[in-house]
Amino acid sequence: MNDIGGMVAALMAAGCAPEVAAEVVARAFVAGVNSANSTGIPVDKVAEKRRAYDRERKRNSGGIPPETTGIPNPPLSSLNKEEEKGRKRGARLAGDWVPSEVDRAFAKDLGWSDNQIDAEAANFRDHWIAKPGADACKLDWPATWRKWIRGSKIKPVGSSLRIVSPVDRDWKTAAKSWTNFRTWPRGYGPDPDSPSCECPRELLA
Repeated sequence: MNDIGGMVAALMAAGCAPEVAAEVVARAFVAGVNSANSTGIPVDKVAEKRRAYDRERKRNSGGIPPETTGIPNPPLSSLNKEEEKGRKRGARLAGDWVPSEVDRAFAKDLGWSDNQIDAEAANFRDHWIAKPGADACKLDWPATWRKWIRGSKIKPVGSSLRIVSPVDRDWKTAAKSWTNFRTWPRGYGPDPDSPSCECPRELLA
C-alpha cells in the first residue's frame, strides 16, 4: 500500500470518487512529510554541530580567544611586581655628583678638612662611576657616602682630640649632626646621651 497509485485505487474500490481518493492520498503524503520534518534536525546536521563545538573548544583550550593576536595579556599583578622591582633597583651615581652641604657637614663632624672632603669625594665619584654591574646601583647615595667616610683609611686632620672653647662651639650645628647622624663633634665634650652634655637641651628637642 506504499504505492500512491495503489492507495488511490484502493480508495476508489471502496466507493470513493476518483478526485476524492486522489485528494485524500495527497493530503496524507503532505502530512507525512511535515511529520518527518518536525521530529528534529537530521542526524548529519547534529553531528556537524557537535564537531564544530569540539573544534571551538580545542581552539580555546589554550586560553587564547579566536579574535586575539595569540599573545595573552600579562596579568595586572605581574605588572605591579615589575614596577615594584624597578623602584627597588636603585640608580647609578650621576657623573657630575658632588657632596651636598649635609654630606660635607657629616665629614666635617668627623674631623675632615675641606681639602680632604674634596679629594675623597673625587675618589668616591670615580670609584662608583667606574664600577660595573648591579653593585654600582644604590637606593640611597647619601647613606653610601656616610658609610664610605666612616670606613675610609684616610686620617682626618682634625682626628686628634681637641677641646673647643665654649665660646667657639656651634651648638646648633652640633645638635643637627647628632639628630641627623647620631654623630657628635670632637672637642664638644660628652655627647647628648650623657647627663653632663653642655649642649642646650632645647636644640636637641
